[in-house]
Amino acid sequence: MSSRDSVFGSSSQTFVHLSKDSRVHLWDVASKKERKSYVDKNHLTHSFTSYAWKTTKDQTGGVFVAGYSDGLVGIWDLNRGVQSQIIGKANESEVPTDIVFSNDSKSIFVSSNENQIVQYDVATGKEINSIKTGKKGNLKLAMNPKLDVIAAASSSIKIIDVATGRKRKLEASFSGGISALTFTPCGRFLAAASTRTRELLVFDTRAETEADAPVFVLPVRGVVTGIDSKVSKNGEVISLLAVFEDAGAAIFELDANYSNAQSNGVNLVKLELNITSAQPILAASFGSVGNRDDAGVVVAVGAKSSPVFKHIDLNSAAPAVSGSTNSVVQKVLKLNEHGLVSETTTQVNGAKAGAEGALFAPEVLGPHEMGGMKRPIVGASESDAVEESDGKKKRKTSESSFIEASSNANELSLEQRLESLSSSLTRLQDGAEAPAATSAGKSALTAPTSDSLVTLIDQALQSGDDALLEQCLSCGDVAIVEATARRLPTGRIVLFLRKLVAKFEKRPSRGILLTQWLACLLRHHTAYLVTVPDLSYQLAGLSQMLEQRLSSYSKLSSLAGRLDLLMSQVNYRDAARSMQEIVPMQVYVEE
Repeated sequence: MSSRDSVFGSSSQTFVHLSKDSRVHLWDVASKKERKSYVDKNHLTHSFTSYAWKTTKDQTGGVFVAGYSDGLVGIWDLNRGVQSQIIGKANESEVPTDIVFSNDSKSIFVSSNENQIVQYDVATGKEINSIKTGKKGNLKLAMNPKLDVIAAASSSIKIIDVATGRKRKLEASFSGGISALTFTPCGRFLAAASTRTRELLVFDTRAETEADAPVFVLPVRGVVTGIDSKVSKNGEVISLLAVFEDAGAAIFELDANYSNAQSNGVNLVKLELNITSAQPILAASFGSVGNRDDAGVVVAVGAKSSPVFKHIDLNSAAPAVSGSTNSVVQKVLKLNEHGLVSETTTQVNGAKAGAEGALFAPEVLGPHEMGGMKRPIVGASESDAVEESDGKKKRKTSESSFIEASSNANELSLEQRLESLSSSLTRLQDGAEAPAATSAGKSALTAPTSDSLVTLIDQALQSGDDALLEQCLSCGDVAIVEATARRLPTGRIVLFLRKLVAKFEKRPSRGILLTQWLACLLRHHTAYLVTVPDLSYQLAGLSQMLEQRLSSYSKLSSLAGRLDLLMSQVNYRDAARSMQEIVPMQVYVEE
């Protein structure tokens, strides 16, 4: 399975990572050593936009095809270590968005922002065929392993017969684009994930089925960057492995013999395994390390320059299902430096879940936190942790809560509640500023400068120190924030943006403070950000949140205008009454 810049070989014995300097690094999974690094002569003038890898049976290398930002397509012979073919002209050809191999591995299909898919011969690099896809370009491709059928996706998905060009459109809309697309090994099912919605859709592509809508809709915990799949020996169970953008993965086991009456697929999920890791997950694939049993998952975690390969044995990790065969088992697995740690296991009856209508429905929507778990409060102490009592979870209320709860909260008027909310937002805007000294003996804290903040932010991003980053973000001086954003090195801009967006999604109430940093970064580094190829994927969450927050702005503005009109009329009437001469109703004259 491939992610944006990392991919395992067909049997998970080799691993390839694409570095930012356009080098191809080939790793041996069993020995955990880098075999070789491949670099082309123009590696500093362009970057990777897409790739495809076809390994050999002996796992010695194979053929690696890379698409570059200047429109070129390079075909590498990893066994010989040479670039055998270069397709296209630099800065003239369309930039490739995705590449897939044909079933016989003799040709490749290349998509771009144009409304066609071009087929090239691997040996000669010459164009063989051109397939029209419609009015829009294509972001992702997937080749059916059993038929000469290709899936092309942009804002929708089309199934195209390579020989005849016949098209079939699936009933699904992806407004933010497709982040992952793959066929199952049996060629029957197609899995797709969007860059915005936290869902994994599974379609049945058999010709005899007329249902173009997804037969499975699987809620996931983040943006999916890669999908791998396998089928049981009897063909009755489909397993999907999804890797998320920020340190997470999930495994779903689906019933291939689904019922058309239950096309949403919620009751048909037999097993859900959620994998969490303290380190970033680069890629994952069904397979094994060395001579282990292949009933497992191989995960590459850690730094991209020196990945660590870990094996998860699904035979021991997957709990046995007891009772009804329509039950769903949910389990959370955690990867750390010492291996695999099992966290929690729950079993839900499928019929009951179907009656409730939301088996995996999230209680709180947050960044990469979809599911039945509430989002933790940032900065909460141990006293704020969840305590279990009589089988029910209760959360302690601390003085540091966003809005302090009181026993007579229901007796407060609307005005008092708004005042409390306003004061809480003001304290939150001030960030982590130290309280004023209560005694004259305490000295005032030294205000930070842009020089110190640049150094501290760089150190916090490099070491992953979130506490140090929070101290830097607590600075509310506009001039210092502007100077710091202007002087940040370009190599840290994208990572810093992702950190700010994640914090914004977790605590939208901090928007006044965080949007100040976001605006400064976007204003001073626009020229660099427009050159980042996948920036739209990384900032999709921010765009979605801003659209949601601005959707009610026009209505609130209209309401504010009407209220201003009413208040002006009231003031006018009061002023008119005060200007009228007061005449007594009766006058009594005493004689």
